[in-house]
Amino acid sequence: MRDIMHKPIATKEELLALMFKLMDEADAVVWPSDTPYSFIQQMAAWLEKEGSNANQPSWDLFARMLEAGRGDEGLD
Repeated sequence: MRDIMHKPIATKEELLALMFKLMDEADAVVWPSDTPYSFIQQMAAWLEKEGSNANQPSWDLFARMLEAGRGDEGLD
């Protein structure tokens, strides 16, 4: 699985910027996760496989889950 984030998310403002970027992107392209169910399913799959810091929630962890929810990370 590739990690598509370039910079760790440390603040609420950085997370909001990422969320707005993802919303803009969703308007421009079709994501593989095209329903709320598949989006949440992709987030859960990523968390099970890659979420080693899940017991220590952070803005960065949530941001990575959102990006994984897109469904284009090639979950094996």
